[in-house]
Amino acid sequence: MGLTEPAVRKAVPREKSYFMKDEDGLSLIVWPSGEKTWQLRYWVKEHQEDKKSRERRKTLGPYPLISLKEARERRDEARK
Repeated sequence: MGLTEPAVRKAVPREKSYFMKDEDGLSLIVWPSGEKTWQLRYWVKEHQEDKKSRERRKTLGPYPLISLKEARERRDEARK
């Protein structure tokens, strides 16, 4: 189950940053300062013959400037 706009809005900072996972690699990072940032996690094979993939992360923007709906749209566009 994915995130909801009220859950994102109510996320409170902690002593250490933490992730709130949505779907298909989209996460919200909540920083100790209270700042919230959307991030996409994805995996890439360096070479076609490689069996292992490397994790990569792409920042999609800050919340609330980027809403949950827009973050999902940016995730879908980035995955293309």
